[in-house]
Amino acid sequence: MYSSGEPEKVGILNISSHENFLSDLCEIASGKYNIEVFTTASIKERVKDGLSSPSGLEWSIKKGTHSKRDYLSHVEQRTAADVDMLFAFPFYGNIFDFRHYAQFSPHCPYIQIAYEINGWAGERPAPTSEFYNFAKYPLKRWMLRRIDTLLVEFDTIQEYARSRLPETNIETFTPVISNPDDTKPSQTRDHSEIVITVPGMVDGTRRNYNLLLEALTKLPQGHAESIEVVLLGTPQGEYGEKILRRAEDLETVGEVTCFRDWIPTGTFEHHLQRTDVLVSPLRQTRQINGFVEEYGLSKGSGAIADAIRQTTPLLLPEWFKVPDRVNSGIQTFRGVEGLSNELFRMISNEAYFSDLRDGANRMSKQYTIPKQQERLSEIVQDLL
Repeated sequence: MYSSGEPEKVGILNISSHENFLSDLCEIASGKYNIEVFTTASIKERVKDGLSSPSGLEWSIKKGTHSKRDYLSHVEQRTAADVDMLFAFPFYGNIFDFRHYAQFSPHCPYIQIAYEINGWAGERPAPTSEFYNFAKYPLKRWMLRRIDTLLVEFDTIQEYARSRLPETNIETFTPVISNPDDTKPSQTRDHSEIVITVPGMVDGTRRNYNLLLEALTKLPQGHAESIEVVLLGTPQGEYGEKILRRAEDLETVGEVTCFRDWIPTGTFEHHLQRTDVLVSPLRQTRQINGFVEEYGLSKGSGAIADAIRQTTPLLLPEWFKVPDRVNSGIQTFRGVEGLSNELFRMISNEAYFSDLRDGANRMSKQYTIPKQQERLSEIVQDLL
């Protein structure tokens, strides 16, 4: 069905989430291969407007009458007939869903994208009332027997994953595209106005928003007034609502923008494009499906992809293991004082802030379509 060199057709399977990554992977891969996308009607609807040529892709849509097993059987049939290689985004669901995923057996080289390594390796199990989550682990181990390559985002995660899954072939690829030469609204705005954005759901299990709000209160009044703070996500639970109320009550900063309802994709992109600096005050660990994942080690952060796409500097906690490829665009901080000092330095020192932007530009240039196509081709060729 395929020969050494390049495959004729690549399949991309996504039936759960990560639409931005799906869109970018389609753009990267479609420049080199014929693409068949296996997904749901709702995911197609959400990603098609962001594609340069959605009609150039072959869409194999999961019908409402399809069970997960039926649809995965259809994907298997397509890999036997016409697909030379398959990329699959992470599977999500309950234990019954994972029984179907564990039976999935494509008839071509199979690359599985993974975002949470401890759940695959069975590392750091955590107490939980949802005991059924632990049953997913042996099913994932069974899935690894059929997977040719486990794909992780960065070399720091690859090193950790290889130490925990020594029998699995693990490679790195972040399906994201940058446009470093595009002029952003923030680059034409006066330096005296700074927009700071925290992307993602306002969720206390993911980020410590109080750390950011405390850091803002410690800024000198004259400088804080020049800041607009954007919490670019919907609140999760009582914690999220409390954070939004506290942010809206801030009197030190110039403006606060929050969202309580679903954020349309266009609105989300608009706020990212006008952002001067992204801040992600991550918790170091997060419990996911019965296992503790550590950001920067067993799990990446979507904020890095946002920074790459938008050519925007990003601030992360100092414990985060920053990958070499994105190091120029990321600064780290230590606690409330460290974040407050970093923000003050950006606001008060235009030359320093210009250096941060230059670093973000160097980072983004590593993720242009040609460079991403080259990396993808290397991964594909290694399996053929």
